[in-house]
Amino acid sequence: MITNLTFRLLRDDGAVVYLNGRELFRSNMPAGTVAYTTLATATVSDADEQTFFPTTVTITNLAAGTNIVGVELHQSAANSSDLGFDLELIGSGFVTAPATPPALVVLVTGSAVTIKWPSTYTGYTLLGATNLGPGAVWTPVPASVVPSGGENVVTLTLDAPERFFRLQR
Repeated sequence: MITNLTFRLLRDDGAVVYLNGRELFRSNMPAGTVAYTTLATATVSDADEQTFFPTTVTITNLAAGTNIVGVELHQSAANSSDLGFDLELIGSGFVTAPATPPALVVLVTGSAVTIKWPSTYTGYTLLGATNLGPGAVWTPVPASVVPSGGENVVTLTLDAPERFFRLQR
């Protein structure tokens, strides 16, 4: 799992960098709410137009699969004659998964079943089957995993008299 992202940003004049729709950092931009009309803090010129500015961000919430990086560029003046942008992104770090697989807690209440496991276990998919043994077909459970109180929680309605669950990485 990646724990740090290092951005090398070339911007003329200012930029705001987003990850999955959330602001990560600003470069040469004022504090506060940013609109498309917000101007960069200072004009970038000469050697700074070709300078990459590094920023490292600790990340704990990268989505499994595709993540989206967005960058807004801003001029320092409405009549600026040039614009420049380049971005390099490097992921680093690694958190070792716990040595033992997580234990599932399954609670049945009436026609609902709640399945929980510690949120420190990331990268797992909840699978379900209607029988065990050779020939059992394990398929992803079509329900959202909701973090709650340090646990991953899935709530389902029971649609079969017997159902088995497991986590798979």
